[in-house]
Amino acid sequence: MNAKRDAKDFPVVCVGGSAGGLDAYTRLLQHLPGDMGVAIVIVNHLRTVATLLHEILPRYTKMPVELITEKLLI
Repeated sequence: MNAKRDAKDFPVVCVGGSAGGLDAYTRLLQHLPGDMGVAIVIVNHLRTVATLLHEILPRYTKMPVELITEKLLI
Protein backbone atom coordinates (compact mmCIF):
# COMPACT_ATOMS: atom_id res chain seq x y z
CA MET A 1 0.00 0.00 0.00
CA ASN A 2 1.11 3.51 -0.73
CA ALA A 3 1.75 5.41 2.51
CA LYS A 4 0.55 8.61 0.84
CA ARG A 5 -2.82 7.43 -0.40
CA ASP A 6 -5.38 9.99 -1.45
CA ALA A 7 -7.66 11.01 1.43
CA LYS A 8 -10.62 9.56 -0.48
CA ASP A 9 -8.88 6.25 -1.14
CA PHE A 10 -9.43 4.15 1.97
CA PRO A 11 -11.95 1.53 3.07
CA VAL A 12 -14.94 2.26 5.25
CA VAL A 13 -16.09 -0.56 7.52
CA CYS A 14 -19.61 -0.37 8.93
CA VAL A 15 -20.58 -2.21 12.11
CA GLY A 16 -24.20 -2.20 13.25
CA GLY A 17 -25.93 -3.18 16.43
CA SER A 18 -28.71 -2.46 18.83
CA ALA A 19 -28.86 -0.89 22.26
CA GLY A 20 -27.06 -3.96 23.68
CA GLY A 21 -24.15 -3.72 21.24
CA LEU A 22 -21.75 -1.74 23.44
CA ASP A 23 -19.94 -4.83 24.71
CA ALA A 24 -19.36 -6.08 21.16
CA TYR A 25 -18.15 -2.66 19.99
CA THR A 26 -15.65 -2.31 22.84
CA ARG A 27 -14.31 -5.85 22.38
CA LEU A 28 -13.89 -5.26 18.65
CA LEU A 29 -12.10 -1.93 19.09
CA GLN A 30 -9.77 -3.30 21.77
CA HIS A 31 -8.43 -5.83 19.26
CA LEU A 32 -7.92 -3.50 16.29
CA PRO A 33 -4.74 -1.49 15.79
CA GLY A 34 -5.17 2.27 15.93
CA ASP A 35 -3.45 2.74 12.58
CA MET A 36 -5.45 0.37 10.37
CA GLY A 37 -5.99 2.92 7.63
CA VAL A 38 -9.75 2.44 7.58
CA ALA A 39 -12.73 4.37 8.85
CA ILE A 40 -14.93 2.31 11.13
CA VAL A 41 -18.49 3.58 11.27
CA ILE A 42 -20.63 2.20 14.08
CA VAL A 43 -24.34 2.43 13.41
CA ASN A 44 -26.27 1.84 16.59
CA HIS A 45 -30.04 1.53 16.89
CA LEU A 46 -31.30 4.22 19.21
CA ARG A 47 -34.68 4.85 20.67
CA THR A 48 -35.37 8.40 21.81
CA VAL A 49 -32.25 9.00 23.90
CA ALA A 50 -29.04 10.57 22.61
CA THR A 51 -26.00 8.33 22.27
CA LEU A 52 -22.90 8.58 24.43
CA LEU A 53 -20.86 6.14 22.33
CA HIS A 54 -18.56 8.94 21.15
CA GLU A 55 -17.65 9.54 24.81
CA ILE A 56 -17.34 5.86 25.80
CA LEU A 57 -15.52 4.30 22.82
CA PRO A 58 -12.31 6.38 23.03
CA ARG A 59 -11.49 4.45 26.22
CA TYR A 60 -11.15 1.28 24.13
CA THR A 61 -9.20 2.43 21.07
CA LYS A 62 -6.39 4.71 19.96
CA MET A 63 -8.37 5.56 16.83
CA PRO A 64 -10.02 8.98 16.80
CA VAL A 65 -13.72 8.74 17.67
CA GLU A 66 -16.25 11.28 16.50
CA LEU A 67 -20.02 11.47 16.57
CA ILE A 68 -21.34 11.43 13.02
CA THR A 69 -23.23 14.57 12.22
CA GLU A 70 -24.67 15.93 9.03
CA LYS A 71 -21.99 16.73 6.44
CA LEU A 72 -19.17 15.09 8.43
CA LEU A 73 -16.27 14.22 6.12
CA ILE A 74 -14.67 10.88 6.85
